[in-house]
Amino acid sequence: MGYPYPSVVFLTRYIDDERGKQKVANIRETRPTSGKVNAPKKGSPPSEGRLKINVDGAFIKETEAAEVGIIIRDHIGKASLTAWRWVRHGRDAYEAEALACLEGIRLAAKWSRHDMVLEVDCSRVIETFKLGGVNSQQLQSLNFAKVRREQNKVAHELAHLALRSN
Repeated sequence: MGYPYPSVVFLTRYIDDERGKQKVANIRETRPTSGKVNAPKKGSPPSEGRLKINVDGAFIKETEAAEVGIIIRDHIGKASLTAWRWVRHGRDAYEAEALACLEGIRLAAKWSRHDMVLEVDCSRVIETFKLGGVNSQQLQSLNFAKVRREQNKVAHELAHLALRSN
């Protein structure tokens, strides 16, 4: 078994700031001494008839810009839709995460009437949505789930693609 490709190594390493939303810097490829690679735990697909929406928001303090990344998967884990967006003005990382949730819900509601689970790596945003309520009259079912950052990497990379694409 060979070593992981450099792109895999790149995607599995991040430098943490206060919320884990800082860009990667000074990455060195390392090779495990045991020959085994510790792969991040994968998320599970939703049950049949449901969609899973993974979202991530990022905030760039220096430019006050926000980025949003969204991936929607079906019950077999196949990506049905991906999206990313750059927002010129943002306040903070929390607002970027909340915006990512709203964009993910809107996008999913526009393209599907399936039951949905929204996965995000920011528990504060989930609590805000639960306390404030979400107008989900157009949705049959919407549940929220907190996932670990490593389970949300595709949405994270899509958010950063927004900045690179701008």
